[in-house]
Amino acid sequence: MAGIDSTVPAPAHTVAPATSASGTVPTAPAATGGAPHHPDPPGALLQDRLAGWVSDLTTLHELTERLNRTSRLDTALTELLRAGAALVGARRGLVVLEPDDGLGPDTTVGLGLGRADLGHIETVPRDAMPYGALLDTAAGLPGGAGEVVCPDLFAEEGLDARHREVAARLGYAAGYALPLSTEAAG
Repeated sequence: MAGIDSTVPAPAHTVAPATSASGTVPTAPAATGGAPHHPDPPGALLQDRLAGWVSDLTTLHELTERLNRTSRLDTALTELLRAGAALVGARRGLVVLEPDDGLGPDTTVGLGLGRADLGHIETVPRDAMPYGALLDTAAGLPGGAGEVVCPDLFAEEGLDARHREVAARLGYAAGYALPLSTEAAG
């Protein structure tokens, strides 16, 4: 689940403020701006964390509903790209789909990438792209990568020169590849 961290800290306990002889709670001195200090209520951190989780789950639910409303492969791939980009805050994305048997048509769909951009990407050797290792070894099999993360392409040791050139031209500096498969496909 997106944004879920099951380790929730116990709320901090605070001590009740001391009262003065007159029975009132003392305020901050004028030297600190005259405003009294009000600590966050004991459950504020927990409440903020729970609100974040609810927001993440709501977003995930909305994106899943949009994906479920698709009826064709091309619209499903486009919606998959939009949802993934929304979840990670990306402006661009790429889905490369190849049937496991190698007989069907290969499909490449881009988000925020025009035909010329996709053409530039196709000039990069497949094994130099983050998705290359995933497509060349079946996902889930021994030796197959579960995901490929490249948080800073330009700092990456041994980055293919053509990949570096295309990344600079298209303005992307990171890459992430994840295999998509069905239970029937393995």
